Amino acid sequence: MGAHKKIRTAGRLRKKCAAFFASIRYDEPVTRLVQVGLSNKGKPIYEREDVYRTDEDGNKIQMTVPRWTRPPTLEALTVYLGISMDTWERYAKDETFADVCAWAKGICKEALLERGLNGESNAQLTQFVLENAYGMQHKITLDGVGFEDWLRSYRNEEPEM
Repeated sequence: MGAHKKIRTAGRLRKKCAAFFASIRYDEPVTRLVQVGLSNKGKPIYEREDVYRTDEDGNKIQMTVPRWTRPPTLEALTVYLGISMDTWERYAKDETFADVCAWAKGICKEALLERGLNGESNAQLTQFVLENAYGMQHKITLDGVGFEDWLRSYRNEEPEM
């Protein structure tokens, strides 16, 4: 790594990353619509009701879903940390910091994936970012077999060794 590390320990980097994620994340209560009656015209009347689960001790716990006030990105994280993306990449390559960098990148990737899957962000843009910034590949498989293997079996050709 360069001459001077702005963040000197992996523990400190993890705390700063966790603080960034905590600053843009909140837990939203899970609710459902429940019919509570009928109007004078016979139309159903609904009210929202909180959803609870029971823990292993039998306690009733309100269910929540994590939400982001804005998408967590590595770019926003580096701005929060006061470092450049190049510096972040150097941290990621340093074995002392690699696990923390992989953890933070995983959180950003998971949030992006979830936002794309639940329709909160544009699916094509999400796919583009996942392929280009997170190394996910667009790959077609049929019945768990790669396309080339499927094509060879379809043509009755011997597999390449």
